[in-house]
Amino acid sequence: MSAKDLKTVADLRGKTIGITGIGGMGEFTVVESLRRSGLVKDRDFTVLNIEGGPAARIAALKTGKVQAVPLTPGQRVQIENEGISRALGYPRVAPGDSFDDHRVDKGIHQFQSG
Repeated sequence: MSAKDLKTVADLRGKTIGITGIGGMGEFTVVESLRRSGLVKDRDFTVLNIEGGPAARIAALKTGKVQAVPLTPGQRVQIENEGISRALGYPRVAPGDSFDDHRVDKGIHQFQSG
C-alpha cells in the first residue's frame, strides 16, 4: 500500500517504507523487490521498522509516517474495505525464486495506497 500521490514504483524514490523487522524476511523482500525495479535502499528509499505488525504499519501509512507498506492479499482486502485501494506492483520475491538479475518474474507483489 502506498500514499495516494504514488502511482508507480518509481514514485517511491525519496520515500519511507514501513516494515516489520529490520534484517528480517519482510525487509529483504521489500529491498530485493525494489532493487529489481531499479531502486536501491538508502539511496532511493528508506525503511522504517514499525513494531506491532500489519495494523501498526497501516496506521503509520494513514498518518503519513511512512508512504508505503507491504501487505499480504488478505491484509489488502481488509484495508480496501476501509477505502484505500491503490496498488503498486513490484517484482515478486518468494522462496525458490532465482535471484539471477537476468530473470524477470511474472508474479506481482502489491503495495497498496490510500
